[in-house]
Amino acid sequence: MAKGFTNPYNFVDVDVLKAPEKKNKKDTVGINNAVSGVLHCKIIAKTSIAIPDAETEKKESNGHKSYDFMSISKNGKKAFFIPGSSIRGVIRSVFETATDSCFSIFNETSGKGKKRIKYSVGEKACCDGIDLCEACSLFGIISKKDNNAIGSKIRISDAFLTKGNVDDFKTTVVPLGTPNSSYKKLYVMKEEIEEKKDNNHYYKARRKYYWHSDNNKQIYNNWKNGLKNNKSVKQKVNASLQLAPKNTEFTFNIFYDNISEEQLKQLIWAVNFWENNENSNLCHKIGHGKPVGLGSVKIIVLENVKRVFSSNEYKEYVITSEKVCDSSTPFSKNNKVVKQLFKICKFDTSFNQSLNVRYPGVKWFKNYKKDDMKTPDINDVANGQRLPSLD
Repeated sequence: MAKGFTNPYNFVDVDVLKAPEKKNKKDTVGINNAVSGVLHCKIIAKTSIAIPDAETEKKESNGHKSYDFMSISKNGKKAFFIPGSSIRGVIRSVFETATDSCFSIFNETSGKGKKRIKYSVGEKACCDGIDLCEACSLFGIISKKDNNAIGSKIRISDAFLTKGNVDDFKTTVVPLGTPNSSYKKLYVMKEEIEEKKDNNHYYKARRKYYWHSDNNKQIYNNWKNGLKNNKSVKQKVNASLQLAPKNTEFTFNIFYDNISEEQLKQLIWAVNFWENNENSNLCHKIGHGKPVGLGSVKIIVLENVKRVFSSNEYKEYVITSEKVCDSSTPFSKNNKVVKQLFKICKFDTSFNQSLNVRYPGVKWFKNYKKDDMKTPDINDVANGQRLPSLD
């Protein structure tokens, strides 16, 4: 095992000086040979999943909070589910990365006072609602300009629990903290694009992903054992969560309407990385607690029911799971971005344990704040490079 540790997150490269390929929104309607239909999908939990229901929050006298897993009542029983919006977020993120689309969500500033930093995504700024990148064309856009909003061509349902059950107890997790992008050396890792006269620096933004890790129990125990004076593990700075354990399954649907065959292939790739089997180690991260090993999931397409309308004729084709990825992949495995995605989205027990994923901690920052310490990029981490421990 490599010495040192790995920060919970890393970044996929983005050339912010290169504008994404765009089409005028008029060219995205009335597509020839367009298809509509539905992808029936399944989520398999590779680690425990946390989807806290804010409405169930319980607060103790010391400020500690606890949450039930998200659910609704059906026939007098709890039906546990993952909101479609959460699934949509992770799929769109991968889609944006693979298609080199714009940043649909971007916080331009970080930090306070003198430490306040302004970041730039350059040519990858969000679309204006007239000219659309690949992601905005498929997922839609809420434009700041009047009448330029574009509706989504896909709809993702909630994913309901269909195999296994959530824990009947709550797990207290370590304090998660908030990534501090004002610490440029560790967070941004890229050179300046330009330096203005007012000393406002603009740095290259990159697409953030969390490493998979199945050692959240080890992280929890290390933190618990480090408490002094037998202080309760339940504190104001952390929370107790009801989890859906490893191997639980959820099912959901992705409805697509009037899209091209190429868009459909790209969408499926963003769902399953073109590996449509449960044992694939290319996985997403979803829900709460990503930094401490929660939320690793594999999503597969169970069935693609394609509906084609042409010359007033309606046809329906059912494509089984074995044939969903029969055609050539829409994104080459040799693509630089795809290579990085595959490395950080890899879920493999021996590899994940070697990462030793954890946040640096206050003592670490104090020790290295004056050094030129940078986060190893995805390729370096995959090749065994780690941040140094204080030991």
